[in-house]
Amino acid sequence: MSIPMLTAVTVCVNYADFLEHALEANKKLIDRWIIVTDKKDLKTKELCDFHGVECIQTDAFYKFG
Repeated sequence: MSIPMLTAVTVCVNYADFLEHALEANKKLIDRWIIVTDKKDLKTKELCDFHGVECIQTDAFYKFG
């Protein structure tokens, strides 16, 4: 029996300070962590790069105003 892989998706727009604590506390528990943020949120992108987690940047948050 194999151990299932744990994937997490987190939406974080302009809350890199909170995300930093979450990443430090939980990164070892999650096999694949995907962070979704705004294209202008450079702090979150830099934090994801530093911790080696996947970051998807999108403008979809503002699609309908």
